[in-house]
Amino acid sequence: MADSDSYYSVDDVAAVAEMLKRQSLAYDQLFENLAKQMYVELQRSDSDGVGLSQCYQLAEQALSDFQQHFPSSGALACHKGCAHCCHLKVETPPQVVADIAAYIQSRFSPEELDQLRQRLAQYPQHPELAFEKPPCPLLDQNQQCSIYPRRPPSCRAFTSPDVELCIRSVKQGSQVPQQPITVRVYQALTNALMAVAQQQGASQQSSLVPALRAALNDGA
Repeated sequence: MADSDSYYSVDDVAAVAEMLKRQSLAYDQLFENLAKQMYVELQRSDSDGVGLSQCYQLAEQALSDFQQHFPSSGALACHKGCAHCCHLKVETPPQVVADIAAYIQSRFSPEELDQLRQRLAQYPQHPELAFEKPPCPLLDQNQQCSIYPRRPPSCRAFTSPDVELCIRSVKQGSQVPQQPITVRVYQALTNALMAVAQQQGASQQSSLVPALRAALNDGA
């Protein structure tokens, strides 16, 4: 075969592989830099609540930035009032628990707070062992999140392409495919929060319901 008819070579394969590797590393670095920026915002803020609010805003801006330049072809099934994911166990950094407790104490009426404490007290100690996962105590009577503006990063990260997958997840414990960018943006936030928490002596995330129950009972 003449040189002019040669289209494929192992050198081209190696060159493209190296280029993709560099691009992958650069892509990963975007999320590492986002976590660093969030860490800086948390460190410079006057309070955990203010810093967390700034990080939530930064996360939303990052999602908008990524979606503009890395458009996703997959549609989301998530919508207001769909609460299947609110039957899954939530782990969250300790600052988020304190922020949610403060939000509840400032927004809920005494009657609403008492009702929430009752639901928190009745929530099973090991919900993951239940045949069908129990609903989050923070859901209201319309199956909507009562703390939606202050919901944890893991709740914000949850995305689903199909509601039937969510139903099976609640009943059977199966996994639901997630939008990678959304997950990585909120993982960056979680990493930043835990870096600060570890400096303050907290080594791991908290299970939301028991941690919130303790926080609200301490404030009673």
